Amino acid sequence: MTVKIQRIYACSVLPDNDFQVQAFSGTRRGIFLKLRIISLFTLFIIFGCKADKPSVSGNVPRIISLSPHITEIIYALGAEENLVAVTDFCTYPESAQKREKVGGLLNPNTEKILRLQPTHLFGVPAHETLSRNLGEFGLSIQMLPNEAIGDVLSTIRSIGVSIHKEKQAEKLIQEVNTVIDSVKRIKHTGDGVTGMLLIGRETGTLRNMMVAGKGTYLDELWQIAGGINIFNDLSAAYSTINLESILYRNPQVIITFDPGQPPGVNRVTDFREWQPLQKINAVANKNIYVIGGGYALIPGPRVTRLAKDLASIVSQVSRK
Repeated sequence: MTVKIQRIYACSVLPDNDFQVQAFSGTRRGIFLKLRIISLFTLFIIFGCKADKPSVSGNVPRIISLSPHITEIIYALGAEENLVAVTDFCTYPESAQKREKVGGLLNPNTEKILRLQPTHLFGVPAHETLSRNLGEFGLSIQMLPNEAIGDVLSTIRSIGVSIHKEKQAEKLIQEVNTVIDSVKRIKHTGDGVTGMLLIGRETGTLRNMMVAGKGTYLDELWQIAGGINIFNDLSAAYSTINLESILYRNPQVIITFDPGQPPGVNRVTDFREWQPLQKINAVANKNIYVIGGGYALIPGPRVTRLAKDLASIVSQVSRK
């Protein structure tokens, strides 16, 4: 059975292989730990037991980004020339794919990070353990929040201050706010469109469905666009839900996010896999939309595009 469940990390999508965990037997675990100790010992020898911060010549920033949304922000601030490395999942802008890679989002290569001698390491709260490990060598990660729209704006400002791009950061923040304010001003008929924000499920089925809940930037943008999230009462930011909960809440529209589909809003035309939900309004009225491209699940400057996409969906559903 093929499983395609979008993995949310830093509010961006991860393929499943970045979450694989190797189970070790007692013997193999011992070997693994020994190799890990040897590796760390080697690093201490290479970079010095004093754990001094790696030195670089001049005052030119050397930036490593540990998340796609951070990479996009650095480009938007015009600091890409100072970006020495990114993760394997930093694919936008296209030129970011040509940067040096430090590995996955959860398992970056510590040795390579140290070898590149960064002056600035930007990550998210999930990098706390990595930051402690790098601290032994005089490096630390500036961990930036990444859940809500306010986090997007504060991250832009924090990075701007850190790399002396304050003016560019404030300009970018103003641009984002301008678009969001314009979306807020759009008037729709009715009291709001009830919707489900589906960020992942098993391919071709309605199993293991994961939705965005309250406090996420997806939920905030949906509300700004004129929508009502039927799952914003859940305690977790992202939750796995069942068919019964959808039938009970009966959304007017279902919005799915699929980075593998063409960028933009695409309306679903084949409803066969949605037949278990044929009684809800969204399926009965054929109001299921796919937002393709990776931008929708990356909380960076392109949240402006997502806001417009969601507003267009609300407008289409409201007119029916």
